Amino acid sequence: MSDAAVMTIKDFILESEAFPYSKENYDLVKECSEIDLMYQYIESQKFYQENSVLVNDITFTEGFFMESVDEDKLQLLEEKAGEKLDNLLERAKKFLDDLIEKFINFLYKILQSSSKLDEKCKKISEVASTTTFSPEMEKDLIGAVEAAASKCGFQFPSHYSKGDYSTQPWLKKVHDAKTKNIIAGLAKGTVTVLPGDKWDKAVLANNLKNLFDKNDIQKGILSPSVESGLKAQAQLNAKGIAIDFYNDGINKAISELKDIQSALKKDKKEQSKGIDSSLPKENFAAVRVAIGQTMNLYSTAHRFRSIVLDSVLKIVSNPAPAADEGAAEKPAKEKAEPKKEKAKKEKKEEPEIKVKTD
Repeated sequence: MSDAAVMTIKDFILESEAFPYSKENYDLVKECSEIDLMYQYIESQKFYQENSVLVNDITFTEGFFMESVDEDKLQLLEEKAGEKLDNLLERAKKFLDDLIEKFINFLYKILQSSSKLDEKCKKISEVASTTTFSPEMEKDLIGAVEAAASKCGFQFPSHYSKGDYSTQPWLKKVHDAKTKNIIAGLAKGTVTVLPGDKWDKAVLANNLKNLFDKNDIQKGILSPSVESGLKAQAQLNAKGIAIDFYNDGINKAISELKDIQSALKKDKKEQSKGIDSSLPKENFAAVRVAIGQTMNLYSTAHRFRSIVLDSVLKIVSNPAPAADEGAAEKPAKEKAEPKKEKAKKEKKEEPEIKVKTD
């Protein structure tokens, strides 16, 4: 996609998933590898110079060591490697800054859309308070949640957290625990799902800051803490991901992400002196994939919330007529009666008026 083209959220998510195989990632990995090799060469030359006596006293296989260079050339190599490393670090900071900027803009859109759903929740509470609850309504609610989950590809933890019914007290009348807890969570602005393969690398907005070392933020995406942070998040995800749409929570996450951006844009204090180990070249793809999956998860969770709340509002606004109590009890009695007795009674009794339910 050209830079001039406007990238949609969907485009960004798709490109993030495929980023490990992109030309940009190849170039970044190549650049990291070249710098690694330069420092490996420099370390080899230093070893040769510092251990010249040992090297000269022992007969090594011809070609065992690389041809040595003089001190001046070695110094030039170190300066060139340091310059390339500085340029890479600047590129890495810009890479992370751009990702965070896209994520922040995405979160603003989520906030805007969520506020509309919050208004719908108030409407549900108002309408449901004057609606007579029935078993048919409960069936419809269960069906609505299951249908939305199937459409969005969501699965839920076996033990779903108990919901807060303070804003939707009518939910206390619902007997199915999972259904009423899911709806209660959606009304408050939370949904908890199992990640599966689709979102196993997602990082919640308020956890993204934990991937980067606060004391060494200048390394940005090349910080060694990124890999361990992603692994820790993946372990947490396996137990279930709780996506919050609270205004305060998202605003706080946005503020923390902006703090990371500010730290990245500070002037570097000194030129890089080298690297202690191989550059974590996999971090570019890992973080891009993680943010892409996170945006996908938030988008899908927002869609799930929207679908369910729309259905709930329709159900409480147009409740199906309740079935007659006698008619509801009759099937249970019939099960205990012999088939012949049941047949005799049906002949004598007048036809039952069945209530059609939506």
